[in-house]
Amino acid sequence: MTEKTASGQKTMLTVSSLLRADNGEYRCISTNDFGEAHRRIQLIVKEAPAAVKNLTAIKIKSREVVLSWILPDNGNSAITEYILQFLPIKEDQESTPQHAIINSTAQKILTGLQPATLYRILVIAVNTVGKSKPSKEVEVTTAEEAPSGPPADIALETLSDTSLLITWLPPESNLLNGKLVGYKIGFKSKNSSDDYMYAMLYSASADNFKLVNLFPNVCYLVTVAAFNSKGLGPPSVPAEACTFEDIPSKAPDGLSLETYNRSVTVKWEAIHLPHFYGGILGYKVFIHQANAHQDEREQHMKISKLTEVTFQDLDVYTSYSIQVLAYSDKGNGPRSSPAFTMTAPAPPGEPLSVSAHAINSSCVLVSWLKPNRTNGVLQKYAVTVYSGSKYLKQITINQSATQHHVVNGFTQDLAYGFTVKAKNFGTEYGLESDLITATPLSNATPAIATMEQRISVEYHQSFLMPCFAFGDPKPTVDWTKAGPLQSHRKQLPIHRYCV
Repeated sequence: MTEKTASGQKTMLTVSSLLRADNGEYRCISTNDFGEAHRRIQLIVKEAPAAVKNLTAIKIKSREVVLSWILPDNGNSAITEYILQFLPIKEDQESTPQHAIINSTAQKILTGLQPATLYRILVIAVNTVGKSKPSKEVEVTTAEEAPSGPPADIALETLSDTSLLITWLPPESNLLNGKLVGYKIGFKSKNSSDDYMYAMLYSASADNFKLVNLFPNVCYLVTVAAFNSKGLGPPSVPAEACTFEDIPSKAPDGLSLETYNRSVTVKWEAIHLPHFYGGILGYKVFIHQANAHQDEREQHMKISKLTEVTFQDLDVYTSYSIQVLAYSDKGNGPRSSPAFTMTAPAPPGEPLSVSAHAINSSCVLVSWLKPNRTNGVLQKYAVTVYSGSKYLKQITINQSATQHHVVNGFTQDLAYGFTVKAKNFGTEYGLESDLITATPLSNATPAIATMEQRISVEYHQSFLMPCFAFGDPKPTVDWTKAGPLQSHRKQLPIHRYCV
């Protein structure tokens, strides 16, 4: 466009809708009859940057990605920043594109990502004119890392006296940080200072686990943690539950006995963990004669909340078997192995069936049976002789098997009294028999020292059946039986007389 003026003419060049091709050096040339003049004008057309090319992820971590690209044409205006657009791709979940601004001089690092997540990333360059077209998308899957959250909805249920059931839900999906591999279950006694014990469950779909072989009536703390290929996530808050009570699993130990004449004191050690987990009510102590049949009716029992009991009024010189058990509300635990003891001997009872029979004018046969309760091992007998109420002498028979004695040196037709008592090893003499009397006579009938008794002998066994006969003159002895007496079974008569 040219416009005439008073001193010349004014020319203007108009360029419409500038394009990159319009960049360049323009000259304005003026001429007349005397020459020419010119001026240069450099035209720079500014536009938005060109699209970024060769977008590449060169280092991928769990929460950041290092990117690289070829710097685009800046459109004759310095690029001020890059806009990184990243879109997480999740199954069954719509996502909204997110943006990050990177200064053109900064490192090309995209941060704030989620682990184990697929992203679609593109770059847009920005200058003072505007934004470039988006680059081609690049897909990047971030690396896994250990879960950052615990399983949810932990619940603990008591199944029995030795088992618990724990259930859970997986951690929230945004906390898994990778492909779930399984769970680690930790458990310990609530009141124990011990470390947790663990069970590994390699199943991503698992949602419960049964803890077995636990102790009865114990409260447990249980945790659950998820893990993937990169490690273990944080454990859940401990859940608490207690196993049911049970009977003791073990008998008391350390059984000791203190034995006296007619009493036994039984002591034992209290049952402690891990053999007893119930609310112990006490202990039961059983005692019965060791030679008696194992009949509950013949046993005596005492219950104690302590670890000691005493049985009194026992039979002397008797072997006893003693057992102890602990019991709870659920029942009795096992009995201990029997402990055996024998009460101390005591003086024997009085001899039985004491009799005195005159043999002649100066001798008397005194005979007896052993006491019904010997209370020990018989050592000897003593026969005490009286004249009226006057003590004459005591005769000691040092053979406990002997149950008769001929006493001589008496005066004819004078009444004498006799008592018999027995003695055990380690004791004093026992009770004396009642006083019996006999009067030495001439022409006395024979006396048999063997007492009437019932004897049991096993079949096909041999047995010597004694008959001790006394008299003056010496008596003869014959055997009779209801029915004929076979000759080969006759026993030689034993004749005794007083001289």
